[in-house]
Amino acid sequence: MSAPPKKRCVRRRHVSESSSEEEPVQDNVQAESDGLEEYEKEELDREKDIQERDAFVKRLINKDQELTRKISATPALSQYEDALRKVEAGEMSKKELLEELKKASRRSYLRKRQADKLADLKGEVEDEELFFDKDELSSKELAELQYKQTILAVAQSHQQAGELENISRYFIPTEDKRPDDKYKEEEKEKDGNEEGKRWEQEHVSSALYSFGAKDKTDKQLLAVSTAVPFPLGAVGGRLAENLKTAAICGP
Repeated sequence: MSAPPKKRCVRRRHVSESSSEEEPVQDNVQAESDGLEEYEKEELDREKDIQERDAFVKRLINKDQELTRKISATPALSQYEDALRKVEAGEMSKKELLEELKKASRRSYLRKRQADKLADLKGEVEDEELFFDKDELSSKELAELQYKQTILAVAQSHQQAGELENISRYFIPTEDKRPDDKYKEEEKEKDGNEEGKRWEQEHVSSALYSFGAKDKTDKQLLAVSTAVPFPLGAVGGRLAENLKTAAICGP
């Protein structure tokens, strides 16, 4: 009668020992799972930050390139077509055309290079601010980061100031300043091509003057043939001479 209780006690002790052994294992698994989830969460957050940063830099580059195309592409094409027309008309030599094309290409390259350098600098500063704390940087690295931040701030301020200059604002006219003054300042070329604009105006004015002189001569000849519909021989004396003079000189 005493044997069965002993077996039950042994069984209970075995169960309790196995359960006590399993509890630390479960705790370790739970701790490892929590640590893994926290690491994965940090990794996902970091990847998300990188994707957002890359998307922002891409939008910035696209915006700068679009602005550059709007400013330079159409005027450059128009200037090229005008230059070809002047070469065909004999108003400009091929050597002068080549020099103008070199200048236009150089200006376009400098604008694009400026936009690319600004985007690269912005990306470097954002990377260093995202991946490194100031406490982790040495004094030299911290000085370089501050220098880059200063250069970036100055470049962005200069860019914003240039954009604000093109915005027309209303103000109360005074004796010293009128709305026409602001308008005259904005007549300058946005791409800095004042020399090319002045050169183009001189040649266009010359072409218009030549065309106007030729057109005036054609009108005078037309007036001679059409102003007097009847034979001048039928009118005699002083009246005929007056009609000839009026037809040649015009109204």
